[in-house]
Amino acid sequence: MMNEKVIVIEKSGQSASAELSELCNLYLEHCYYEKRLSENSLQSYRYDLIGLVRYAESYISRSEKAGSCGKTETCGGIYKTGETKQEKKNDEASTLNETLIEKLECKGNAKNAQYRPKQNCVYIKRLDRDFWHKYMAELAALKKVKTVKRKLACFTGFFYFLENRGIIEENPLDKFKLKLKPASSVPETLSLKEMKCIFDAVYRPLRDNITGITKEMAEILRCRDIAVLELLFATGLRVNELCSMNFSTYDKDEQSVRILGKGGKERKLYLCNNGVINALGKYIEKRVHMDKESDAIFLNRWGKPLSCQAVRDLVRKYCKAAGIKRNITPHAFRHTFASLLLEEGVELRYIQEFLGHSSITTTQIYLHTSEKRKREILTKMHPRKKLEK
Repeated sequence: MMNEKVIVIEKSGQSASAELSELCNLYLEHCYYEKRLSENSLQSYRYDLIGLVRYAESYISRSEKAGSCGKTETCGGIYKTGETKQEKKNDEASTLNETLIEKLECKGNAKNAQYRPKQNCVYIKRLDRDFWHKYMAELAALKKVKTVKRKLACFTGFFYFLENRGIIEENPLDKFKLKLKPASSVPETLSLKEMKCIFDAVYRPLRDNITGITKEMAEILRCRDIAVLELLFATGLRVNELCSMNFSTYDKDEQSVRILGKGGKERKLYLCNNGVINALGKYIEKRVHMDKESDAIFLNRWGKPLSCQAVRDLVRKYCKAAGIKRNITPHAFRHTFASLLLEEGVELRYIQEFLGHSSITTTQIYLHTSEKRKREILTKMHPRKKLEK
């Protein structure tokens, strides 16, 4: 049985959102039972499909009012007027919690699962090629290229599933081509001043009253958050690598951890900073009150392994507390780690090993961020100085 809630949105009646939600639910069941996707992947698919349902509902509603589904009328947009991306994302997360969402119960052998809708599907057939051009154009205007491509991959898989099950006759995403111009590849980093503000926020003593949890649990979670942020900054770990850390790969005596990165590539990282060593040690000491059986190092308040989304949320929480208005992700800590090492004169090949890049070409993006180092080189090493002697 899955630990996470999987069903997208539950609505009753013969409506566009009810039909589309049911089909999305069937696809998620298929992804879980047959494709065996991880819970993190399912969570990502779930958010993508929620966005699709909401936009499609608006599209169909406006098309019906206009008298034709094919009119070139805007569909209300992905965001409400005056609503920011972050507000929208928070709204979607709230919708997930407030609507009736069920857990998938194991039905035994996946072959016995019946991935068939309970009602005739009419609305899904209105999501034609014209719809997808409009939807992807709006996404491309608001999201990063990588995000848009990931969402399109999810939607393409969804519609191939519907086509293979005979739910739709024609797949509007078959051979669908999306031309996207990549944005600037310069990674977003944090300054040392911003990092200090973030650590000041997370190390700040707790308030007396914490709603919903005991003061003891609140202190444990605070110690966990400190350890998470210290690790992100000290090692440049990817968020999924951090969430996958367990006691079987952590060597306390050597203060090292074995990381299984992209493509199954393993690397060893050493914890050499007293801040991260002390923070991790203190959290592990208090962690015994959460769960003594789990091998995962980082747990949530219910004793389950910490999810990637939870790490993103806590990063956002402390950045907000630090007064940082930018949308900072855990990956920004990784970029900051690499950029600061480069500014200190560390060779690129060592940074490549620390980050777990298979190609040094990937690591070279950090060459564009080291403005301080560029200025220093030109100031101290330019040949013009030799003429002044």
